[in-house]
Amino acid sequence: MYLETINSPEDVKKVPREALQTLADETRAALKADVKANGKYLDTLEYGADRYDYHGFSVVVDEDSMSQEENKSAVKYLILRPNGHLYSKWDSQASLIF
Repeated sequence: MYLETINSPEDVKKVPREALQTLADETRAALKADVKANGKYLDTLEYGADRYDYHGFSVVVDEDSMSQEENKSAVKYLILRPNGHLYSKWDSQASLIF
């Protein structure tokens, strides 16, 4: 496991390039486990992801966070971009909400 060897940003830089996906997968699994173990389950959103109260923050555990699947009845994400505007899609400036 690579995650156990990470204590600083410098440690991440030492991970071989071919192992970065493994490190990302380990990190994602650790975060998910911590939220589920230490957060308070709130509800399941209409698209299937579970929402938790994690130390006062609303955290959504979504197994498919980059899905392009359309659901006309729900906005799955609100993306705050550096320009201060909210968008509904990761890959489109045209998805401006306000």
